[in-house]
Amino acid sequence: MTLPFTDPHSALRNSQLAYADLRRLPGAADRLFDGFAESLMVFFLVPWGVGLYYRMRYEADWLERVLMAAVIVVNVGLMLGRHTWVAPGMDRRYCLPLVALTILYVPVGLEHIARRLSRQVGLGHRQGQLADQHSSSWFHILAMVGIAICLPKLLTPLYAEKESYLKAIQWLRDNTQANDVTAVPDSRLTFYAQRPALICRAEADPRKADYIVKILDANAKAAPDDWSEEYSVPIQDRQGRTLVIYKTHRRKGK
Repeated sequence: MTLPFTDPHSALRNSQLAYADLRRLPGAADRLFDGFAESLMVFFLVPWGVGLYYRMRYEADWLERVLMAAVIVVNVGLMLGRHTWVAPGMDRRYCLPLVALTILYVPVGLEHIARRLSRQVGLGHRQGQLADQHSSSWFHILAMVGIAICLPKLLTPLYAEKESYLKAIQWLRDNTQANDVTAVPDSRLTFYAQRPALICRAEADPRKADYIVKILDANAKAAPDDWSEEYSVPIQDRQGRTLVIYKTHRRKGK
């Protein structure tokens, strides 16, 4: 019987690729946490964590524990796997299924935090029963603070960002070559424009991209001198941001 031939160079390349993929996991986990926190408007992240902990440890039956653990593990695994092995980038919308399936733990967490605040602020431990009766006031205060934080986001026009994205996508289609690499903060821009993408959340490397898309606010730094502004479109949101497309004039093949 002859053993199948294994190319040692191919095996080495595969192991190097697998190691490179694993090295991207910490960055993917950080982006996942940021996207999840942003989806909960940051303020509700703590009540979510507290509610999940208390419910799973003290109140939930075994079926709820198994189902919720499966929901969280599967959703997190899919998002990390997509970022690591399919396409880099962790958009906030990928976190929405996980938020929708576990949002019920936010009021549970608010209730526990309100009860603790009611016992600690002014009443003390000896009047714990009376504090529990007044915890509803703290619950409503916390809920109103959260609503006030979310209100500016809720009042933003629904398609403000989408409209500017569509204009930028159309410009990229009409004014760039099919092989021009475009650095973008959101992969949807290059996906629908059918251009090679370089996903950059912070600073893009101009040596690797022909065009760079940035979303700038009023306090943004000026672009480098060797970048030329090719197109800009305002985003009709409360921050007064602008989507700008720069050309880097890099040399092909560099």
